[in-house]
Amino acid sequence: MRTIALEEHYVTPEYMASEGRWLEPYQQVVRPLLDLGAGRIAAMDAGGVDLAVLSLTRPGVAAARLRRGHHAIYLHPTPPPTAVTEAIYGGFSADISFSLSTTGWGWHIDTALHVLRLIVSGVFDRYPTLQVIVGHMGETLPFMLPRFDVAFAQRMSRLELPVSGYLRRNISYTFSGFNERPTFDILLAQMGVDRIMFSTDYPYGSMATATEFLAGLPLDEASRESIAFGNAEKLMKL
Repeated sequence: MRTIALEEHYVTPEYMASEGRWLEPYQQVVRPLLDLGAGRIAAMDAGGVDLAVLSLTRPGVAAARLRRGHHAIYLHPTPPPTAVTEAIYGGFSADISFSLSTTGWGWHIDTALHVLRLIVSGVFDRYPTLQVIVGHMGETLPFMLPRFDVAFAQRMSRLELPVSGYLRRNISYTFSGFNERPTFDILLAQMGVDRIMFSTDYPYGSMATATEFLAGLPLDEASRESIAFGNAEKLMKL
C-alpha cells in the first residue's frame, strides 16, 4: 500500500545557526534532520514510506502561503518564548520545564489554542476554503470537541457554524508520532476518516512504528488507503 507521510522534518545549516539553536543538545535527531540524501531515503525504504512531505518552520512561510491561498497550512508547535516558559512551566529542573512546555504538554495545548483562535476570530467564515493541518492526532482538539460547541455557542460566537463544523471542514489531522489506538479512535469518531492523514514525525518518531500502526488499525481498505495517501493527494494536490 502506498504511503504519503505529511509531517517529516528537516533543517538546514542556516536554520541551525539561528532559530534552530534549541536543537543543539539533541544531536541524535540533528543528524537525520540535516540528511536529505541517502540516509533519509534508506530510512523511508526501511519504514515503508513512499513519499515524505518535508517541513521546515520558518517565520513568514505560512503567512506567504496563506496570502497566496494555494496551500494548506501545517500548524506545528515550537518551543515558547523564554518568558512564557519561566512564567508557566518554570520552577522545575531544566529537563522537566522543557518537557512541560513542549513535547509533554505545552506545545500541543498551544497549537490547539491557535486553532481555536482562528475559528472564534471568524477566519474560516471569511475564508471558508482555507485548510489547516495539525499533527499529534489533533493536539487534544478531538477530545475537547463536545465542550467547544457548548462553551462557544453560536448565539455568543456569531459564527456561521458551530466550532465542531470548522474542525470537521477546515482542519485535517495527522498521526505524527501518536501511534496509540484509543487516541486514534477518538479522532476517527469525532472528525471522520476523510480528515485524517498519515505522518510519522521523523526523525522524532519512527517511520516503521507508524506504518505498522496504520497497517494494524481495524479499518476497511478504502478507509486505510484514504489515510495512507488518498486524503493527502486530494488536499495537497499531489
